[in-house]
Amino acid sequence: EAAKLLREVQAKMVEAAFGPLLASANAFFGEVLKSPLAYHDGEIGTWRSGAWVSHLTFSGTEKALAYAAIQAALAARSPVRMMVIDELGRLDDGNAAKVSECVARAVQAGHIEQFIGIDVFNRHESPFESDCQTVAIA
Repeated sequence: EAAKLLREVQAKMVEAAFGPLLASANAFFGEVLKSPLAYHDGEIGTWRSGAWVSHLTFSGTEKALAYAAIQAALAARSPVRMMVIDELGRLDDGNAAKVSECVARAVQAGHIEQFIGIDVFNRHESPFESDCQTVAIA
C-alpha cells in the first residue's frame, strides 16, 4: 500500500510539473496543433474525441509541431531563450504561416529571443524572413 501511495504522489508531482509547461506550449502553438497537448499516464499526447492519443503515434508533422511547442515553452523559461525547429519543409503552406505567426508573437512578447527554422527543401523561407531566421541545408 505504501508503494501505491508513493506512485500516486509521484504521478501528481510529475503532472504538476508538466501542467504549466504544456499550458505554455498550448498558448504558443495552440492554433497550429490539432488539439491541446496534455499529460496522461506518464506520457505527453492529446485527447481527441475522448480518446487518448500518445505523441508516439503522432504523424511526423504533428510530432514536429508538438515538440516545437514544448521547446518554445522550455525556451521561455531558459536564460538562453532560443528555439530551433527542424523539418519545416514537412509543413504545408498554411501551417508554415501559422507557425511563423506563433513564433513572431513569441519573439515580440519576449518569450523567445531567437528562432532558427531548418527547412532542407527551402520551401518556407519567405514567411519566416521578417522576424526570424531560417536555414536552408542542402
